[in-house]
Amino acid sequence: MAIYRIHIHSGGPPVRPPGLLTRIGVAIATALVLIGSLFLGAVIFAVVAVVAVLGYAAFMLRLWWFKRQLSRAMEKETPSDSFKSESRSHRHSDVIDVEYTEKDT
Repeated sequence: MAIYRIHIHSGGPPVRPPGLLTRIGVAIATALVLIGSLFLGAVIFAVVAVVAVLGYAAFMLRLWWFKRQLSRAMEKETPSDSFKSESRSHRHSDVIDVEYTEKDT
């Protein structure tokens, strides 16, 4: 059985297959690019993770601060104080209490 090789050229000089040193160089360059991409991806992931953790911490701090202010406000105001403030506000407002009955016609 015969093996035939077909070479198609575009009219330029014949192209030789890459040598051993060229293939080793390409393999090393490819490995360096992959390692660099891995490290760049790790750095970007770390930055995004730090920003997410800081955002979460800021949100939780704000929520804690709001709860603290709310609990302090609830402690200051007792139920009797709220009733007094309601009765004072009705006394000075334009609310009129009226009772009426309807006649059957």
